[in-house]
Amino acid sequence: MKIKIYLYIFILTFASVTIADDDKYKICFVHGYYDGAHNNFLACLALHIRVKQNLVDDPLCFAAYKTAYDVPTHFSRTGKAKNKSDYKILKDAGEFSDKVYESISSKINF
Repeated sequence: MKIKIYLYIFILTFASVTIADDDKYKICFVHGYYDGAHNNFLACLALHIRVKQNLVDDPLCFAAYKTAYDVPTHFSRTGKAKNKSDYKILKDAGEFSDKVYESISSKINF
């Protein structure tokens, strides 16, 4: 009976980290991706957002950053995402870039 309780608590804990991963730590993955791609503009912008969201010293955010850092290297060699996690990172990074450039270009009257 105790094993079932511990297993249930473990599953709830793991599920909550996964759910939080999608929303709260999305910017951490994006920051890692653009830092790994050596895109200083988007990496610094993502870092600025991390600072504003108080995620700079968060160990889970740092783990997300490290996970995403190597994605651009693999993608540039193969042209493909290694797995579903990498695909999500690529998708989120693309959405971030689109939002940034759309926001900037909407303010320019040239």
